[in-house]
Amino acid sequence: MVKGEISEDTYKNLKEEYEAKIRGIQAKIQEVEDQLKLNTEQLQIMRKKRQLIIAQINALNEFRRTNELSDKAYRELMDELMNQLNEVDDKLTKLMVGEVERPRDTAQS
Repeated sequence: MVKGEISEDTYKNLKEEYEAKIRGIQAKIQEVEDQLKLNTEQLQIMRKKRQLIIAQINALNEFRRTNELSDKAYRELMDELMNQLNEVDDKLTKLMVGEVERPRDTAQS
C-alpha cells in the first residue's frame, strides 16, 4: 500500500461512520427547523391574540367614556384584560428571545 492510502475496508468503515454522523446532524437540523416553524406559528397566534385584547381594551375604554359601564365593572374588566395582556406579552417575550428547548450538541471529536 502506498503512503497516504487506506484499505478498502478502512474506507468503507470510515464512510459508514461519517454517513451515520451526517444522518444524525440532518435529524438535528430537522428538529431545529420544526421548532422554528412552531415558534413562528406561536408568535403569529400570540400577536393576533394581543391585537384582540387591545381591541377589547379600546372598546372597554369607549364604553367607559360614554358612561355605558359603571366604575366597578370597568375596573374588573380592565383588570382581567390587563392580566391577559401581560400573560400574552410574557409569552411573546419568551418566544422572541428564544426561550425554547434546544437540542444539545452531542457531537464527539
